Amino acid sequence: MQSAACALLEWNRLKCENRFTSTLHLLIGFSVELYLKAALAQAAVPARERHGHDLKALFASAEMRGLLAFPHQGLLRQIVDLLQHDHKTYSFRYMKPESAVTVIYDVDQSLHILQSLDEHLRPRVNLKAARKHSGG
Repeated sequence: MQSAACALLEWNRLKCENRFTSTLHLLIGFSVELYLKAALAQAAVPARERHGHDLKALFASAEMRGLLAFPHQGLLRQIVDLLQHDHKTYSFRYMKPESAVTVIYDVDQSLHILQSLDEHLRPRVNLKAARKHSGG
């Protein structure tokens, strides 16, 4: 978890170097997946209907239940569409030199959309705010 946080915190450095990082794409994909699964779980959707790593199916299921009525719903759908294949096939996790993956060009906007999704879902699914590590 700490290395994931470090990757997000170093985004500005990576952006200045104009480098693609699969770590950020992996984290964005799993963030979307887990937010959607948390919302579906809170809505009492059985685990077998939570669609594994299929972002499009998770999004459709949450949308159908009215769980995604927030200002950035359309932009979240675009992220889901972009990441669907590579997330579902673990391409960001197990990159090969010859891999051709979909790249999110505006990671800052994607992180803003995830923040908006968090603010929308937090009161609905009882998400707890991340605690700061005290280093103790």
